[in-house]
Amino acid sequence: GYRRAPGRTEIDLLWPFTGYTSTAAKTEVNLLWPFTVFSNETRPDFSRQSYFLLRPLLGYYREVSPGSDSLGLLPFYYRARSFGEDFRYVFPTFLKSEKPSAGASWQTFFPFYYSSRDNYSSTLFIAPSFYRRTDRISGVNTLLPFYYYHRQPHRTTLYVFPTFFDAAGTEPAGASWRVRTFFPLFYFSDEAGRESRYIFPNVLWGTKQGVPYHGFLPLYYSRGQGNNRLVYIFPTYLSSQKESGDRLNTFLPFYYFTKKGAGRALYV
Repeated sequence: GYRRAPGRTEIDLLWPFTGYTSTAAKTEVNLLWPFTVFSNETRPDFSRQSYFLLRPLLGYYREVSPGSDSLGLLPFYYRARSFGEDFRYVFPTFLKSEKPSAGASWQTFFPFYYSSRDNYSSTLFIAPSFYRRTDRISGVNTLLPFYYYHRQPHRTTLYVFPTFFDAAGTEPAGASWRVRTFFPLFYFSDEAGRESRYIFPNVLWGTKQGVPYHGFLPLYYSRGQGNNRLVYIFPTYLSSQKESGDRLNTFLPFYYFTKKGAGRALYV
């Protein structure tokens, strides 16, 4: 059918599948609707829209309006800009968005890559296991299972493959602490008035509540100093002395001596 009116023309060959419509603001051609469609329109706000569809293979889309515009060649490409924001898509999985006024952007090539940034933080991921995120007070860096680092306001943690680990921080009360190990070869800790060190296979030393100790196990161990001390030497020598004057000395089965208060005992 053919219809004509002031400012409007319509031609329908096989309605609604094939037709042509033209007005002062819009032109539309349907070759085989809804699979093949062309449209071009100018709106009262002077924005323009045009598209061409060849479903399901291809779609072209274009829109321009005050402060924004968009362009698409679907499913391969799409871009939209609106009031300072810019978004893009590229087949098959690349996406990018930018907002310069806020200093923000992100992009991804899923599942292999992702990054984002704004005025406060940044994030980066690279497949299969690299991840980094930082902000004004904290940060994380990982390359699992080989490396991990985490920074927080009152704590830092570091791990390096295969067994190095280091962590340090400050408790709410203000006391600092630290733990470091390269297991099983080395260990160190310093927390709450206690300091410990160990070296493979059996050397250890440190302090506990201000009292020092050291040893070469199972051959030797000593704790304390001065008039408050304990000493052990392999296989059976043991010496203990306290500030109260109490004492114990033994090298079993050959010798034994003890003093506790006014009492004493001796065996030879």
